[in-house]
Amino acid sequence: MSEMLSTREIAKFLNVNEKMVYSLIAEKGLPASKVTGKWIFPLNLVRQWVENGTENFPEIAKLPPYHGLVLIAGSNDLLLDKVISTFNIKHNDHIAMFGVSGSMGGLKALKQNFCHIAASHLVALGQCDSAGLSDLGNGSLCGRQWFLGCVCDGVDCGYRLYEV
Repeated sequence: MSEMLSTREIAKFLNVNEKMVYSLIAEKGLPASKVTGKWIFPLNLVRQWVENGTENFPEIAKLPPYHGLVLIAGSNDLLLDKVISTFNIKHNDHIAMFGVSGSMGGLKALKQNFCHIAASHLVALGQCDSAGLSDLGNGSLCGRQWFLGCVCDGVDCGYRLYEV
């Protein structure tokens, strides 16, 4: 269970007096529960409430529009090198560039819009959801976001491109 704070503790956390805490509950929807006549506050929900109410939040950096450049980040192997090399040979008006950052690094870069495609071996391990793949935002490659996963069936390994 998450940490629960008292009214006094939440007032200190928010840097307000206790009377203001009661106003925030009534008027601003501060997350709280009343137990045996006393207010308790789940700290994780209070933090989320503060974050959701943040104004002038800085925008996440976005990749420039796609103009023949494909940025790939993540885990590397010989097959991926061959795929990128073949792509660059066959498509003279495009270039694919790869940055080695590991499977999780590629997914994080994709989530933060630092690359167009994430190359990862996590698909084979069934770790996509725990790696944060399920909540990736919108990417910028043709208005979509892509995930390049290595799929191994025990004998053959190959990359498949998934739209997220």
